Amino acid sequence: MLWAEQLRAGVDLASAEHSVQSARTNWDAAEIREDGQLAKKFADILGELDDEAGEIARSAVPQIYASIFPDETAATPATKPIASLLLLLIALDETLSRADLDLLSQLTILLIEQGLSSAEYKSLIGDLEDVQKRIGSFSYLPWSLDLCEALAILPCPSDAARDARLRLFLQVLSQAASFAHRLTAVDLLPLEMLAKDYGVSEEAIAALKWEAKSGDTDAKYQPDLNGKTIGIYTLTESAGVRAKTALEELFPGCKVVVNSDLVATAQLTNLAKTADVFVFAWKSSSHQAFYCVKDALAGNAPIWASGKGTASILRAIFDHFI
Repeated sequence: MLWAEQLRAGVDLASAEHSVQSARTNWDAAEIREDGQLAKKFADILGELDDEAGEIARSAVPQIYASIFPDETAATPATKPIASLLLLLIALDETLSRADLDLLSQLTILLIEQGLSSAEYKSLIGDLEDVQKRIGSFSYLPWSLDLCEALAILPCPSDAARDARLRLFLQVLSQAASFAHRLTAVDLLPLEMLAKDYGVSEEAIAALKWEAKSGDTDAKYQPDLNGKTIGIYTLTESAGVRAKTALEELFPGCKVVVNSDLVATAQLTNLAKTADVFVFAWKSSSHQAFYCVKDALAGNAPIWASGKGTASILRAIFDHFI
């Protein structure tokens, strides 16, 4: 709060910019996490900043997030105003990095899990549509599909809200048509799954498949995983189940084992040691599981999935074999 007040007063902004870099270790945000009025006051102060102070607040979003929403600590309803502000600060920025997008998806999930009214949900989707308009590309397709998957699985408060999230998926689908010649089965299968989630006709995916086939990318890059065991670690169990289904369809003859243990277990250790291919969704993991896998692999690196969803897991495996 003192840092926020310092920014609002415009006093020694260089010091304020420097001090936030150690926020994760030096700030104790426990009181803000439990006090809704205090959290709202903090969000209101940062939301009203402009010029240099506003730029400092925007650049500090990752540090603020890490302080208010530390790993393995459940978010409280009191922090909802801060989560909303951080998402807006990212969404309104002209330039977005991959780290920004990852934080944006985490905040989206956090807000929906805290509970949104229909109006709040539609506003959130509107912000995501603006972001998607700017970043829609083949490179970011796994991120877009992971986000749509999370929205499809999480609660939705009304028919109007469901229409809004469908509109976002159709936007992703439309953008994918512009680079359909680059798509492979690894991209198309998550799209097919999502089309079923959103009630989109098979014809829309069939058109993408035709374009992808004309690009002949499948023949070039399809790895042979027949007889291989693929291990997947993720705490997002729904994504793990969907990835297992997709992989067993894409690569007949492979065996897929998903693990979601929170702590080091014999099952996780054995899977990491014996799997021919081991994928670690590090953005959906526990610290204890990470060290368990690290020890089991004995210096070898797993395949790191860049996101939490099915598309990111599939893309990580596919890219590993290119």
